[in-house]
Amino acid sequence: MPFYEYTCESCGKDFEILARTMTPETPACPECGHKKVTRKLSVFGVGSGQPAAPAAGCGGCAQSRSCPMAR
Repeated sequence: MPFYEYTCESCGKDFEILARTMTPETPACPECGHKKVTRKLSVFGVGSGQPAAPAAGCGGCAQSRSCPMAR
């Protein structure tokens, strides 16, 4: 279920709603109750679920053990 972020045009409060549909009806502001709200552009991240591989260094050091990036 998607989260939608809003800003109330009356009091300026930012809030978010967990919607059960892809086209939610316009919510009322939880702070002041006004229905005049603007939906914000949201960003999200998607991960693979796998941890990132450790850094192996940049390859510019003559000895990989002395490279601070290889640790």
